[in-house]
Amino acid sequence: MQSKLTFITCLLLFIASCSTRQVQQHSTIDLANGVSFELQSPSSFGKNFITTQLATIEYQEQKHELLFQLEIDQQRIILVGLTPSGTRLFTIISDGNTVQADGFKAVVEQIKPEYLLADMQIALWPQQIIQAAVQAESVSIKHNTDSRILMVSKKPLIEINYSDILVYKHLERGYQISIQTLSSEESAHIDGDFDKHE
Repeated sequence: MQSKLTFITCLLLFIASCSTRQVQQHSTIDLANGVSFELQSPSSFGKNFITTQLATIEYQEQKHELLFQLEIDQQRIILVGLTPSGTRLFTIISDGNTVQADGFKAVVEQIKPEYLLADMQIALWPQQIIQAAVQAESVSIKHNTDSRILMVSKKPLIEINYSDILVYKHLERGYQISIQTLSSEESAHIDGDFDKHE
């Protein structure tokens, strides 16, 4: 109840201003001091994918709930963020070279679209691709069916636990994203078409 009231309050604050921004060739994201991540192309995910998720974002003593609608095909990644009641807050579109975000100005500025895409890719993309995309002096990934840990200089930087709820923790920056999948569809890449099936 409290989180819903918070979103309603935020919505009233943001309703007056919208923005659209295009980030050209913004492909490298700083994960921590001396650690960077190169955003990956949509096709590198290896399949077409559509999902609706309930996300809980926790930072310091704040907690917010929102819905994610994520679509990945060979050409684009599209991530839409909505309030639990269905009001659109932002849309992020990436083709691997550019990142475009539009929505309520304060929300777009706060979420930092490139960083949200990086978190999503670190959690969902194949391990070998993430291993190659992280740039640091000493980096490794511990991975099994239930978890993925990004290690830098033998210390954990990001922990991801996979179960009924995916939990993503950035240990240095102190935030956590918990994601519950509500629905999903996936299929192989076929001639660039988005061939859906259950």
